[in-house]
Amino acid sequence: MGVRVGQCFEGDLYFGNNSTCFQGEGLGLLASSERDISTMQVAAWSADYMVRLLVSGVIGWVSLVWSLSVIVGAVLTLKNAVQNKCRRRVPFPDSTSQGVWTIHGKHYDLSSWASHHPGGKFALDLGRNRDCTGLFESYHIFANQDMLKKTLARYELSSEEAALRGVEASTEGNATGLEFNDPFHADVKAMAREHFGERSHKMKLSTGVVCGFFLVAQMVAICAFLAGSQAAVFLLPFVSWIVSSNLAHDASHFAISRRPWLNRLASYTSLPFFFGSTGWHLQHVVQHHVYTNDSDDVDLYHFLPAVRVSRLTKHSEAFKLQLLSFFVVLPTVVGHLLFTVPMDLLTGQLDAATGERRYSQAQGLDDFVGRFFRSILFEFIGGICWIPLSLYCLGFHQGLGRICLVYTVCSYLFVIFTQGAHLQKDCMVGKEEEFKSWARRQAATSVNFGVGSGLLCFVAGGLNMQSLHHVLPGVSSCHFSDLWPKYKEVCRRHGVELKECSSLFSFFGGFLGWLSELAVEAEDERYFNAVEV
Repeated sequence: MGVRVGQCFEGDLYFGNNSTCFQGEGLGLLASSERDISTMQVAAWSADYMVRLLVSGVIGWVSLVWSLSVIVGAVLTLKNAVQNKCRRRVPFPDSTSQGVWTIHGKHYDLSSWASHHPGGKFALDLGRNRDCTGLFESYHIFANQDMLKKTLARYELSSEEAALRGVEASTEGNATGLEFNDPFHADVKAMAREHFGERSHKMKLSTGVVCGFFLVAQMVAICAFLAGSQAAVFLLPFVSWIVSSNLAHDASHFAISRRPWLNRLASYTSLPFFFGSTGWHLQHVVQHHVYTNDSDDVDLYHFLPAVRVSRLTKHSEAFKLQLLSFFVVLPTVVGHLLFTVPMDLLTGQLDAATGERRYSQAQGLDDFVGRFFRSILFEFIGGICWIPLSLYCLGFHQGLGRICLVYTVCSYLFVIFTQGAHLQKDCMVGKEEEFKSWARRQAATSVNFGVGSGLLCFVAGGLNMQSLHHVLPGVSSCHFSDLWPKYKEVCRRHGVELKECSSLFSFFGGFLGWLSELAVEAEDERYFNAVEV
């Protein structure tokens, strides 16, 4: 037994005797003439319609959460910025003409030498007016050590000169409170130098060609997205992730090329879907890599006040439901990096959650923001322009839904591949004698997964071998698969434990397990210098 289907108007369908008319475009149907159809076909059309309604509902929910979060964040940021300026509570960031680089307790003025720095002026300015011992030791593994010492000696400041510039007299140690160049750290460096010999530790030509292909693919996907392609909505985030994790991330560690301008240019390929280059250098290269899982690691405060990721944040009633809260805010992660962070840096406003300025843990913050104000503003505008362009090409409703879906998938990719690397229970170590070595602590605070797969290394941008990446950040990730067996042997000789997961699922599962544990206040929880929200 069947039912009759015919055509009311072009694209519209009726069942029975013209009593009910359905929109054929919504069901994906077009009947040019009457025909018999089975009840099963009607059921299939109904199921397809329900699936489309469900997908539309999910997209609508994501769009609502994401757009409201961005709008509320922008309004609060601008409101607080105006209040701060009017009340003069927080001065707007400004740079200083003086520059002091502190390395192993000694102070140097490298301002006049900046244009001669082999890594480029921008790389040198990352250490300006802060203790840059960690940066210096991380990115000069392959440099001539005698030449480094001679160069630094020419620009060293006396205790009196340092005091006149507002810095303390030379003392032993560094801001991390950890030891560099211990036997383990020295052996890892020696292993890397021996492995490469006269060869470059920058990105391989073959890897660069593949990345270039994905960069072109990203451009094509962007054009297809703006032309209304549904496939591009799902393809664009994945292609952009490959580009950002391999090109932008490696470039932010100066690992693409020996040419500084090329590294700087490649770091901008993270726009407009993941992060702005300048703010990322401060957050990731300076604060996260040097102070991993320490109180000065700004990555420990990004999810506040909805989620705490370490016990450095005091427990509150709101965190009891933080596992649920995490999935609510997860779609907004890249929006936070692209829009909230640069707005907070540019305006110097106070973080609503902590009551402190964004990235206040960073030394010389005013000087950094003032010096790179235009760069941060340019990256913010570059990221935000993608939204009106999409709305213009696709229309408001369809454009907003698709933009939010792309950002949501990008956020999931970013979180899945990054947050399990350090935010797990076993990675929360202190500065006990066992972890007084900076390099040992980098290994202790990192989780690795799928280390035997070259394909996974490329898809993850080398983030699956975090321990190696943190000890040798200036080495391109395309070399990690070759270096890993040698690095593992060095760790074995020095009794350094490497934390490994069998799969990406267990890697991300460890992160979720840690969030679940932090939802409950531990009896022995200590709050030394903890953030209260």
